[in-house]
Amino acid sequence: MARLGVIDGAVKIRAMFDRLTRQARAVRDVARDAAASPDTAVTDTRTLDQTRADLLCDLVLAGQPAVDLTGELLPGGLGAIRAHVAVTVPVRTAAGLDERGALADGQSPIDAATARCLMAGAPDWDRVLTHPVTATVLEVDRYRPTPALRRRLAARDVRCRFPGCRQPAHRCQVDHNHDHAKGGRTSLGNLAHLCLRHHTLKTETPWTAEQRPDGSLLWTSPLGRTVTDRPETTVAFVPDPDPPPF
Repeated sequence: MARLGVIDGAVKIRAMFDRLTRQARAVRDVARDAAASPDTAVTDTRTLDQTRADLLCDLVLAGQPAVDLTGELLPGGLGAIRAHVAVTVPVRTAAGLDERGALADGQSPIDAATARCLMAGAPDWDRVLTHPVTATVLEVDRYRPTPALRRRLAARDVRCRFPGCRQPAHRCQVDHNHDHAKGGRTSLGNLAHLCLRHHTLKTETPWTAEQRPDGSLLWTSPLGRTVTDRPETTVAFVPDPDPPPF
């Protein structure tokens, strides 16, 4: 027997271990379901650590798992599983105002420069608000809306929300009515679809937009004139309570 060790950055090591763990759990889930079937006589008795070790050997020697039975359970199989690492960065460090270090998965310290590089390439990040004295987490807010929120927003807006613009929502950008950097929440009541032209108009010119509780946007021009844009009316078909006789 022999042992293979890897020394590298904490984030890379944790990412490697996380991906192997996710793949191993997927293999064990498939094996458990197969064992429950009366048509299957073979069971996988490997531990989680043993499964991880086997997957690591496959990835190093063959570039992919030698046997992948997760295709029906996971789109893309084991190869589609990606690593997840949570990096906690103080806001002053993120803004470049401080060199205080960050934490990977709440345990491994990483330097400020590495933390900022990871933030720049991260697909998503959350804003965590804590109590200034006790450091208790008060609220968590994500800059990018979740897929479910995006679907609901697209169903409400349908198009660019600037008055008269008919650019469809799937070609628009999602705008925070109240800037996220200034405390605006990533919620339905603070988001709206704007095409590139009108998103730039709202951001770079004196034009302003205020979202009302009903989802309408009150736009104010540089001259002080206002115009209201309301969400598209949804057409719904309901059964006739008194259908005609046939």
